[in-house]
Amino acid sequence: MKRSIILTIGLLLMLVLAACRSGTAQVTTTSTTIPAPASTVDSTTTTIDVDPGASVPSADMSSADVTVRMFQFTPTEFTIKAGESVTWINADRIDHTVTSGTPENPASDFDVTLPDVGSTASVSFEEPGMYDYFCGIHPHMRATVLVESTS
Repeated sequence: MKRSIILTIGLLLMLVLAACRSGTAQVTTTSTTIPAPASTVDSTTTTIDVDPGASVPSADMSSADVTVRMFQFTPTEFTIKAGESVTWINADRIDHTVTSGTPENPASDFDVTLPDVGSTASVSFEEPGMYDYFCGIHPHMRATVLVESTS
């Protein structure tokens, strides 16, 4: 009797531990297009599953990729051509946003959330100009995208 109780408890513990190791987290990927300053932003959302213990996808650090790590955007300033996109990759295990403007003067060009490690968001810049952005949760995080004309 005593032996069967011990075996039952051991089996239950093994099942609980196995269930804890197989969980996944929901991460949201957002893509936004900016047709021109002060225009309406089109947004689409796709949900993907990411293993919470997985490493962050490696970013191909081209001029259109930004890593969000240790409360900073890297690179903090870069140049792209009009019509190109920028993809932000969250390498932190906390939420961040990518919000156009500055904390003192937010703009309405884009505002996307990076909910957890591995989440990404992309914004397409159609018009030349200088686009400042910051994290709405951690306003000391700031960076700039310079968009050049294609001609």
